[in-house]
Amino acid sequence: MKKILVIDDERDVLEVVRSVLKTKGYTVRCAEGGEEGLRQAESEAPDLIICDLMMPRISGLEVIKRLHANPRFDSTPIIVLSAVGEDSDKPTEFWARGLGVDDYITKPFDPLDLLGRVEFIFRRGSYKSLQDTEAQHAANGGQAAGRTPLPHAPTPKPVDLAALSPSELVKVYVDSWNIRDWETEYRCMDDSIMGHFPLDDYRLRREQAFAEEGGKRTQHVTEILEEYSVSDMGRVTCEREDNLGERTVRKRLTFSLKKRDGGWRILRFKEEPVRAKL
Repeated sequence: MKKILVIDDERDVLEVVRSVLKTKGYTVRCAEGGEEGLRQAESEAPDLIICDLMMPRISGLEVIKRLHANPRFDSTPIIVLSAVGEDSDKPTEFWARGLGVDDYITKPFDPLDLLGRVEFIFRRGSYKSLQDTEAQHAANGGQAAGRTPLPHAPTPKPVDLAALSPSELVKVYVDSWNIRDWETEYRCMDDSIMGHFPLDDYRLRREQAFAEEGGKRTQHVTEILEEYSVSDMGRVTCEREDNLGERTVRKRLTFSLKKRDGGWRILRFKEEPVRAKL
């Protein structure tokens, strides 16, 4: 199981982060402050480091600088968890790029959002590792060993996301799967979800998922159950129907959205199965 080192000078933050990460079985080590964090990084060789910025004696910025200067941590992803930038109009991507880290989450934070970011970073390694394989498949005419090649994806029509209501954006997001329009699907999601994950890597990730299902599943929003928005925040609850050849599965999805300059964007969503009526 992956080992995660959490560095923060607030014990309550360490306990919250430790508790939520352990729900997924991660091995979590906590360091109270930058000095202890650097010592544990050297001794524990973690797979991921989560670090605060504002700490006494050795700040998180100094911790990150020392980690970057150490070849042992060249491939160790870092997530910054900090109140710096909370009141700024800069996106989290701005802070992540400026610090040279893999993600940036502002305090106060949603523990489930943190968990999702951690899982996303660990999965990203497997997505990127597919690039050489996909290139080899293309050199062989696009067919992998033992796999039936997928048909070419149709050319998607441009979508003006800024003109869409929250429910319309959700429908576009869901339908993007059917035509493999990964760019539109990517653009439907807020930067706070994607961090600074490149579009090309996201395309590879989604194409892999599509291929693993053999391109047989289609999905559609069948009904909008609830939609409301207040100021720049919105929520949409809908039912989605997945067609899997001879089988149909219905799910209820609830989307949280935020309105940006370019229109509504999806912050997060949850899904649950819809039980058949007796």
